[in-house]
Amino acid sequence: MPDNSLEWHKILEIDDNLTEGFVTDFYFKSKKYLCFYFEGEFHVVHEKCPHNGAKLSLSGFNPMNKTITCPLHRYCFDILSGKLLSGADACHLEKLPVRIHQGKLYLGTPRPWWKF
Repeated sequence: MPDNSLEWHKILEIDDNLTEGFVTDFYFKSKKYLCFYFEGEFHVVHEKCPHNGAKLSLSGFNPMNKTITCPLHRYCFDILSGKLLSGADACHLEKLPVRIHQGKLYLGTPRPWWKF
């Protein structure tokens, strides 16, 4: 049975020549997101740090160890899992669901209750 709890929105045309560590950003419904490509998979997170809302796009992205560091308080997050690696709070990056279909990357968002 198909999962009807998500709506899928095209966010990116996938280039056949993607390289490990590819990163881009995009806006969806007035919010900015970051998209990373590692180990053959796409990882999408909100651009704002879950701790205090700082812009992660202004931070230290490290493609070698697949981490991103908040520019405000230096919290470091694992991009693959979203887990906090260093920092005083117990916050984590929320990873958003994505899927690939016919050479395009789609973002999954919760389906509004009135569309079920």
